[in-house]
Amino acid sequence: MASIDEIVDQLQRATDQVNEAVQSLNAAESDAGEMQSQMAAMGVQDKVEVFASVRDAVEKARNHLSGSVDLIDEATSAAKSAGG
Repeated sequence: MASIDEIVDQLQRATDQVNEAVQSLNAAESDAGEMQSQMAAMGVQDKVEVFASVRDAVEKARNHLSGSVDLIDEATSAAKSAGG
């Protein structure tokens, strides 16, 4: 049978993994922004638009994952309160 501590540990691992994914998305957004700037400097407008789309999609994914951390935190609090 699982314990409250095991559940809390699993939820903390999930939080850590989501935070790591958010950091990766931050890096991807930054890199896409750099590419967008490079393409603009070279006058390649179609690529500027592509990298703008990439940045928008990454931002949406990051916002979604950041919201997941809040949900995991709620679950962690509920698990802790169930234990004590």
